[in-house]
Amino acid sequence: MLLAGRLGRQAARLPSAVGHAAGRLRKARWPQASQRRVPSIRRLLHAADSFARTMLLPPVPASPLLQQRSRSAQFDALEFPLTQLRLAGKAAGGSLNDTFVAGLAGGFQRYHHEFGLRLAAVPLVIPISVRHQHDLPAGNRLASTRLGISLENLGPAERIAEVRDRVATMRTGPVLRGLDLLSRPITPLPGPVVRSVFAEMFRGNDLMATNFPGVPIQGYLAGAEVVAVTPFAPLLRGAASVALVTYLDTCHLGLALDTGAFTAPDTFVTCVRESFEEILALADRNPANPQVTQAG
Repeated sequence: MLLAGRLGRQAARLPSAVGHAAGRLRKARWPQASQRRVPSIRRLLHAADSFARTMLLPPVPASPLLQQRSRSAQFDALEFPLTQLRLAGKAAGGSLNDTFVAGLAGGFQRYHHEFGLRLAAVPLVIPISVRHQHDLPAGNRLASTRLGISLENLGPAERIAEVRDRVATMRTGPVLRGLDLLSRPITPLPGPVVRSVFAEMFRGNDLMATNFPGVPIQGYLAGAEVVAVTPFAPLLRGAASVALVTYLDTCHLGLALDTGAFTAPDTFVTCVRESFEEILALADRNPANPQVTQAG
């Protein structure tokens, strides 16, 4: 009943968000050649709203510990060895992205345990690439989707497998085509319209996780050696937004935390670090690990 109530309230907000966006769309200054296309764009917005109702509402309830939001945030950074993190993921049958998300899920679990709470699952937003071969090489085409990642009664290897299976389901043909259709009509619209739609779509989100490959070679800026790259993603009304970028042989994590949701942000950062350290121990199970081969 609690979950149904939350989903109902989330669904109730979407029509008003799209209506608000349509109002902004009517007031926007469009080029003369584009004015004839406004009605079709509004129909696409309506289709996007219908798809959001069925595919993008939170699949699990938000954490009762992270309900508050504020206008302040804390930023932190963590780093882990790229090769070891990949080996750990492969030992559990997952990719680097699966390992990244599993490490964050483990951090959420530990943080809630610190407050004596057992959270069955965490609602998560992740971007999925919807690029096609015929797209221009510059830029990206991404669509965001919501997942519910289980937390309790799972060890680090089981958590990686859980993330792998959930993400694989979202990457199936019909879902990915739906996400592509959702992203197309919204992306080219004026900034205020995009903000109105996505502000409602991301409401009630506990965690947004995104990662992208960085530069595998030594970089320089104005002649100075770049020693680290730390990414930070917008919160978008969420409790936490964590981004990962690889640089040389290191994974750099940037954590943006709403301090209204996280009353002990330093504790959460420690929990995330401990979760990743637990995952890194899985690398010793991977036969491809040179250290394992030498030990044998």
